[in-house]
Amino acid sequence: MPRITPSSSPYDGESAESPDFSGPDGLLPAIAQDADTSVVYGMARKAVELHAINAIVPLEKIAGEIIQALETQSKRNRSTTCANK
Repeated sequence: MPRITPSSSPYDGESAESPDFSGPDGLLPAIAQDADTSVVYGMARKAVELHAINAIVPLEKIAGEIIQALETQSKRNRSTTCANK
């Protein structure tokens, strides 16, 4: 599943530790809502500053990014499975 960084959260980016944005396989993109469509641009802003985001999109395009990421992963998995046979 792609990781989605919400536009508002209790995380304000001021803690000493940076959150871990990596997925278990490291293959799926991290998606953040852009500043223009965010009510509060906190956690997404920090993730962007940490260069932990692969796609910064408006709220209305997040679903499309998720679908595209899942389709890409599915194609990758099929080609890997075929290559291993």
